[in-house]
Amino acid sequence: MLNDCVNVHHNNRQRYAEIFKLAAAMAEHGIEFQMQSVAIDELRKVYLWYPDKWQRTALIVQGTGTKGAEDGLLELRDGLFYEDEVDYTETGLGWLTAENILERVLQKEAQKTKHDKEVTK
Repeated sequence: MLNDCVNVHHNNRQRYAEIFKLAAAMAEHGIEFQMQSVAIDELRKVYLWYPDKWQRTALIVQGTGTKGAEDGLLELRDGLFYEDEVDYTETGLGWLTAENILERVLQKEAQKTKHDKEVTK
């Protein structure tokens, strides 16, 4: 999972530091996710998917053409986290830090834990 992607972009780890920071924090919390790197011509991105028990997935991206790429920040795509966000556009939320996204992930994990407890009552 994390190690596979780290090896792919070992030489560019600083360029993708924020998404690897997020991945390390999620791994530290025992949160499942998948990562993939893509390099086609000048297009270079690292994707991180956060699976959700309810069949929905959040996609976090860092790399060429993403919102925040020039600043080394992350873009959050898919609707798992921003149903209530005012600044969401069809292409996602940009200029987020690993901490911004980790906070959202931890909130979702807490909601899932609460939901699981309620279901097992």
